[in-house]
Amino acid sequence: MEFTRDEHGNEYIVSERLRLMLRLALRTGMRKGEILALRHDDRFHDGINVRASLTRKDGGLYVKETKGRKNRFIPLSDDLEPLIGHGRNGYVIHAEESAETPMWPRNAERLLDSALRHTKYKGVNFHDFRRTFATMLLRAGVDLKTASDILGHDPKMLLEIYAQSSTQIKREAIQKVFGKGA
Repeated sequence: MEFTRDEHGNEYIVSERLRLMLRLALRTGMRKGEILALRHDDRFHDGINVRASLTRKDGGLYVKETKGRKNRFIPLSDDLEPLIGHGRNGYVIHAEESAETPMWPRNAERLLDSALRHTKYKGVNFHDFRRTFATMLLRAGVDLKTASDILGHDPKMLLEIYAQSSTQIKREAIQKVFGKGA
């Protein structure tokens, strides 16, 4: 575990598991259940094959198909590649007792809540990181088809749910078409 300070100088603990979960969420756009179902053997060349989601039902944990009911490939950024490796077994994010036991979704939320409790980010949840990733893709000019493939969404749904417009983005769009002085 590592201690980190918030903007007021308060110290709080950020576990390596939480750090990895947040990096995966922000750099792949994966859902919380997909991150928790991710196994080291889902690694494929320079990316991961998202093929399952972990959910809680009737007091137990279940691995099920992804929300879109189809596998998708997500390339990994260079800093994530060594963390999800070939030759390792078990879940990438796992319970403390065993790499073969996935972390419960509620425990993942508790880790995030406790890390953010005394920061200005209190109330942020895992899905907020997915929204941020989607917005970053679209603002970076990634085409809609590629962004929707990475996120596992229909392109129209992606626009309706995740695309956030701002006055600055609108201004830049007009300037691209008509020039700065238009």
